[in-house]
Amino acid sequence: MTVASRGGVQRMSKSNMHSTRVVGFMAAVIMPALVSSACGRSGGRRPATVPEATLRAMAVHTVAPEYPRRSAEGTATGVVVAQITVATDGRVAEVDLLEAPDEEIGRAVEGALTQWSFTPMTLKRSGERVNVQGKLTFYCRIENGLGRIRAPEELGPQASAAFTAAGP
Repeated sequence: MTVASRGGVQRMSKSNMHSTRVVGFMAAVIMPALVSSACGRSGGRRPATVPEATLRAMAVHTVAPEYPRRSAEGTATGVVVAQITVATDGRVAEVDLLEAPDEEIGRAVEGALTQWSFTPMTLKRSGERVNVQGKLTFYCRIENGLGRIRAPEELGPQASAAFTAAGP
């Protein structure tokens, strides 16, 4: 096969064509995705990743998610894990739901998290505020016929460990 290139006309074998397609795909699809994810939303800086305990300690305003009635009637229980990005002004910029027992519970947690606010994180050396990213976990249970969505600290260390190990 003959291909035009900047240096003129070039003959390519089938193996070269495959390599060119792979490289072209990497340049067109994969690299832009890697660059945009590495840059985050704060002017090219990647969000600082913090553990759940730090993220919860930074929260200045929280809204408890309400258990959807249909989920409770269907006895949906389990764990919700959401990854959030906190903007430099302390508001929740993004919620990515990683796991939920059902869609309605996931939407309830996502809706509540968008209302949370946090103390902005500032770099010690430069004083620059940065975006923060971390995961939050919630446990969904049916207790005395009522659905409850609880944070790990509401269950206590032994209860949340047992709940995670044994399942709902």
